[in-house]
Amino acid sequence: MRSRTSDVILFIVSGIPLLVYPIVLIANIMQLAGENSGEDALLSLIVYGFILASSTYVITYIASLIAYIVRKKRSRSVVLLPYFHLLAVVVLFMVWENY
Repeated sequence: MRSRTSDVILFIVSGIPLLVYPIVLIANIMQLAGENSGEDALLSLIVYGFILASSTYVITYIASLIAYIVRKKRSRSVVLLPYFHLLAVVVLFMVWENY
């Protein structure tokens, strides 16, 4: 049986990226304000997907925290949801870099 302590530790670790969230948000706004140089449509889709995913991490984290604390949903998927979101951000970034 998993303990509640491990869930709290997982939430704390997944909250560490929130420390740099203001910097990420400013960088995303600057990227959106940048000039579009007629890039490939697929590249634009990847870039906007990365911007959207990295900007909405705080929403995912808060929603999973609310689901865990307020709604008493103690499933492991609620605890791991921020990690899946971070994984999606990293995968989009890697696809963007290798495109």
